[in-house]
Amino acid sequence: MRSVLICHAGDTFDREGLAAWLASFSSLTGIVVLEETRAQKIARLKRELKRVGPIRFADVAAMRLWQKLAHRGDAAWMAATVQAMRVRYGVAGDVPTIEAANVNDDAVLAFLRQARPDIVIARAKQLLKKKTLSVARTGTFVMHPGICPEYRNAHGCFWALARRDMGKVGMTLLKIDAGVDTGPVYGHYSYAFDERAESHSRIQYRAVYENLDAVAMKLKEIVAGFAQPVDTGHRAGADWGQPWLSRHIAWKRAARRDGHRVALMYHDVVAPGASDSSGFSGPAAGRYKLDTDDFSRHMNALERTRLDFGALTPYALTFDDGGASAGAIGRELLRRDMRGHFFITTSRIGTPGFIDAHALRELHAAGHVVGSHSHTHPSEISRLSPAALDAEWLSSVRILEGILGSPVTVASIPGGFYSPAVAASAAAAGIRTLFTSEPTVRTHRVGDCLVVGRYALWRGMGAPVAVALANGDGVARMRQWLLWNTKKPLKRFAGPVYRLVRHRMMAARA
Repeated sequence: MRSVLICHAGDTFDREGLAAWLASFSSLTGIVVLEETRAQKIARLKRELKRVGPIRFADVAAMRLWQKLAHRGDAAWMAATVQAMRVRYGVAGDVPTIEAANVNDDAVLAFLRQARPDIVIARAKQLLKKKTLSVARTGTFVMHPGICPEYRNAHGCFWALARRDMGKVGMTLLKIDAGVDTGPVYGHYSYAFDERAESHSRIQYRAVYENLDAVAMKLKEIVAGFAQPVDTGHRAGADWGQPWLSRHIAWKRAARRDGHRVALMYHDVVAPGASDSSGFSGPAAGRYKLDTDDFSRHMNALERTRLDFGALTPYALTFDDGGASAGAIGRELLRRDMRGHFFITTSRIGTPGFIDAHALRELHAAGHVVGSHSHTHPSEISRLSPAALDAEWLSSVRILEGILGSPVTVASIPGGFYSPAVAASAAAAGIRTLFTSEPTVRTHRVGDCLVVGRYALWRGMGAPVAVALANGDGVARMRQWLLWNTKKPLKRFAGPVYRLVRHRMMAARA
């Protein structure tokens, strides 16, 4: 597969990082570097002034100034990220390069024809004319900073964040046509962004960076003729302009208020009296398994809340262990336009009572998040040696990536035995979002890993409890918090004794 990159001068993420990435899985036969002239920049400013008027233009200009003053940390992040891409992908090498002010110049067109690309990746603010688009055999593609068709133009992530449309913060892989971000869509991508700590610019770049492996795989499928565009015909599109400082201030204020994440923790769903048919067996595990009718009532009630239970959205439905019921749970969620997060104990894949590889691929293809629940589900993962801890996460991640064919960046901790070392080890294995069992909406970071708490749902809890936990009922959440913090010192300092007593109590109730 032959490729060409079009990018702007001065953007090291594209010029160095994406060039190396492209060269790692294709034959990079050319780079077009655009250096806008002063006249082009003035013309662009005049167009924006005419489009929005002088008052709103002042808002845009103030936002530009604010970015330069307040987001200096983005430069350090960018330097570290480009270095990480060098380590990961190497360097692009001696690639033929042309510098130009206009991407549609005849010289650029001749350069592209000589490069004979199958695909062109365009990271440019300029619109490509039909003669330029027609050179690539398969097409010219853009990793658009926003979810299309809802957020077209160059600042889609900002406007999704400003409008609190959290399920639409991400990146779109689309093939360029004659319109503006209106071509066929081949994928939507996101990650567990931290809107309180990250600027919208960093979020836009990270939506690309965190999904490079998945995009590379999709591009290979497109060139091979296997990939089908995503059906977006039923979705309304909209064009968005430059960011405003006034909306940025309102967004960050809302982020501080709403930046918490609400996650509900489920396990297996089983027929009445068949507790051991899915997941781990025994009374202790059985306490966390819901009957099918009870689970349906939970989902019906949560659907009526109109909260966005999607993939890596601020509201998450999670399912631990990787029991055989995961496939049926996934289908139940899809009927309600919900997505789940399924955390898999990889040593149990394909064994009696647990999900198999085919069902995992079906979950992933349906848009559910498939993540790690460690490899062997150790009874106290926080007490493992560093080497054993690393092996649990690395083995699990590699097995799942081999099955799914895409990066695995999400996980949950077995047994609720969290420690900073557990999170650091998960982060080193590539995990970027780690769910614990602590009942809290507050998040924190350990390195590049976002640590998220969860509220547990177990047998006998009615649908109103699930709704109360999701909606923020203070009494429901406080009960779980008190119970958790009562058990916490027992689990930490008397782990084996705590488990023995708990097991006997569960057996007595069975």
